[in-house]
Amino acid sequence: MLVIRQAPLAAFVLVALSPVCTAGESAQDHNDRGLFAFRDKRFADAAREFETVRNLNPAFPDLDMNLGMALFQARDYQAALEPLKRARAAHPDSAQVLLALGTSLARTHQNAEAQRVFEEFLRVQPDTAEWHVFWGDAYASQNQVDKAAQEFRRALELDPKVAGAHFSLGVLALGSRDLEAADKEFQAELAHHPGDPQAQYHLAFVWLKRGKTEAALKLLERVLKDKTDYAEAHYSLGKALVERGEVARAVEHLEAAVKLKPEKSYLHYELGRAYMKSARRRDAEREFQLTRKLKAAEHPQEQ
Repeated sequence: MLVIRQAPLAAFVLVALSPVCTAGESAQDHNDRGLFAFRDKRFADAAREFETVRNLNPAFPDLDMNLGMALFQARDYQAALEPLKRARAAHPDSAQVLLALGTSLARTHQNAEAQRVFEEFLRVQPDTAEWHVFWGDAYASQNQVDKAAQEFRRALELDPKVAGAHFSLGVLALGSRDLEAADKEFQAELAHHPGDPQAQYHLAFVWLKRGKTEAALKLLERVLKDKTDYAEAHYSLGKALVERGEVARAVEHLEAAVKLKPEKSYLHYELGRAYMKSARRRDAEREFQLTRKLKAAEHPQEQ
């Protein structure tokens, strides 16, 4: 059996791995590719393979569960809803399907239906570490910090290795500007989940704040080696390099960040600063103009 976990919300999906097929383009071939992409946490790729399976054979075993969970893990919550609903009908006692469906409904603002699904989940699996991590995240999103922390600590009591609990406690510590506590929590997350790019990035962010610049830069470079499309990591690395006077390298990372998230005004602003330090005044002015334009769109009531 293959167990895949997503952090910080740890929802599990169990799928049976069949031998890899190399000949032909059958539904089984695409299903196997999807399962291996899922295992490698390439969830969008997995979803595309399962979509192909659906086109070839809509009755393929466990297709709705696999497709729904892949879309859920890829954070395409709207698209995940229909296959997860079908998977729920086929597997009404599946805790992982109920948790994924409830979360997808909540993330698409269908709160009443989400509550009903979560109530089903509680009947099936009433006290799991994953559930407490989810509930903690829900409290944190409403700024109920004490309740959130209580849920994360309960999750760790049930499973000291559960994904996301230490990470989310670190985020809470960052919010209260307790950098030492945040440092410890992010390191604890990475002790159990060393490849988690979110935890790595946040730890690097804390290290930059605490003056551990060399260690932070190395960690950010490691994050980007594994996840080249992490805009925030490009931004933080570029900003730190500007401060160190390594402007050429900074520009490369800030340009990458802007390309990944062109709608973010602060990325354009930091790139503009880097261009100014590179004596590229026209490019800098273009970025500053974009910054002003995007900020105006972000805060129209201030105009």
